Amino acid sequence: MAQVSLAAVASRLKARESCQHEPVSVKHAAVLVPLFIDPLDGLSVLLTKRSSTVGSHQGEVCLPGGKRDPSDADDVATALREAWEELGTPLDAVQVITLLPPVLSKHFLSVTPVVGIVPPARAAHAPCPSPSEVEAVFHAPLSLFVDGGASHTYQDITWEQHAYRIHSFDHAGFKIWGLTAGILIQVAQLALGRAPAFMEHAPPELGGIMYGCFRYDGHRLQVRGNAENSHHNQEVQEQDVAESNSRN
Repeated sequence: MAQVSLAAVASRLKARESCQHEPVSVKHAAVLVPLFIDPLDGLSVLLTKRSSTVGSHQGEVCLPGGKRDPSDADDVATALREAWEELGTPLDAVQVITLLPPVLSKHFLSVTPVVGIVPPARAAHAPCPSPSEVEAVFHAPLSLFVDGGASHTYQDITWEQHAYRIHSFDHAGFKIWGLTAGILIQVAQLALGRAPAFMEHAPPELGGIMYGCFRYDGHRLQVRGNAENSHHNQEVQEQDVAESNSRN
């Protein structure tokens, strides 16, 4: 498999507009998607397994992140602060490249993925996880989230009668699923410039919608339009065509 350079990844991610997107709930949160080059696995993402003593998502695999503090200026500030608190990652160790549209968590948080690159010199330093928040730190190759294969499973479920697909990936003894898996599928498509080898969304006959279309107005679950997600899918398709042409 051809190795992907951080410069190429940054170029692909910067090709899309990076801005503060409209939140999908009145409760704001952000996660950092730290990308780096692993000598064996190539382009990879750093992940954590949460401690069994934290207030929510105990023992689950997550991206570094959490709720916005009053002192946080924006989603980038939230993501970088949480990475520092959870992993000891210095605020200047990550080059923030882009923000993806927020997704709604099962606790009705508007979660904005902040995608960043960790340069090789910084990636060489081992994280210093906070034992009160983090039980384990590991990485996974980003290609896992578009290649699928035997490690990938899914389940079509409903949220207040709206059908959507939950993905799960097994890697190195860890289960990466739900919101985290959904975010990484989106990031992998953009960073690698190719669509997943599996069906990302529940089929139309089930009335399936994109998970990113959910929003919460403080009283009830709503479904927003597909405009942002359709634009994302078009970006990936255009990248696929362009790279295919360059190889021919």
